Amino acid sequence: MIPLERAYLFGNEKSLLGILTEPLVSAPAEPLPTLLLLNAGLLHRVGPFRMHVDLARRLAKLGFPVFRLDLSGKGDSEPRRGQGLDEDRAIQDIQEAMDFLAAKKGHQKFILFGLCSGADNAHPVALRDPRVVGAVFLDGFGYATQGHRLRHYGRRLRDLPSVKRFLLRKLSRLLPGISVRAAAPYVLTYVREFPPCGQVERELKQMTDQGKKLLFVYTGGVETYFNDPCQFDEMFPRLKNGRTCIEVVHYPDAEHTYPRISDREKLLSRVTDWAVLNFSTAVRE
Repeated sequence: MIPLERAYLFGNEKSLLGILTEPLVSAPAEPLPTLLLLNAGLLHRVGPFRMHVDLARRLAKLGFPVFRLDLSGKGDSEPRRGQGLDEDRAIQDIQEAMDFLAAKKGHQKFILFGLCSGADNAHPVALRDPRVVGAVFLDGFGYATQGHRLRHYGRRLRDLPSVKRFLLRKLSRLLPGISVRAAAPYVLTYVREFPPCGQVERELKQMTDQGKKLLFVYTGGVETYFNDPCQFDEMFPRLKNGRTCIEVVHYPDAEHTYPRISDREKLLSRVTDWAVLNFSTAVRE
């Protein structure tokens, strides 16, 4: 059975669009938080490979309201008028979504869910807004550590074809007579700029001190800056005491946008279990 879904225009200018997936089960005495699913990059509210739709319907069957929204200028939401940084506009969009759901449905607590730029946009709202009680960051902030580099180059050294290509490139610079086939050009279409590592560590500590539950999921698609679950403690050593509020998952074989059904299923099951474990005593029992 598919849960009831309604489209709403919201925001101060009624220019933003979101789809609310209503819970299928009766509301418990303590209402469950509402999940806000944020755009991943330029994709609209269905998410990569309809991941947001599948997650919304799965969680709704367990009693969670879910709101899939398009931030301003994406999907069916109009661009926000006036000037301003993209981050500031995203924060305003997300907070207006929470304001709308509070006024329309009485929702008071929220969990943010974001992949890539969606994770980047979720971070400042989770930090600043007390209505946010949890967040899921998919391929969120990450910083190459000494351990990351040792693991990265250690694996490369065990890959003999890679070692051979590396040596040939070095030799071709010393001996012009040696030809090396040029690699296909890499076109960079999107650049993410992370805040300083120390700043993010302090901000995550603020969140955990407030009891906010955080789930970090990293894939092999961001191997250039994250390649092992132990790296989280390498990046943020001062958060070890707050790890009861933080869960870190690493799917090294999954791609960044989860194109494989098996990887998406693994992710959706993990997110669902995390939400039930941390926020739904009635469902868990």
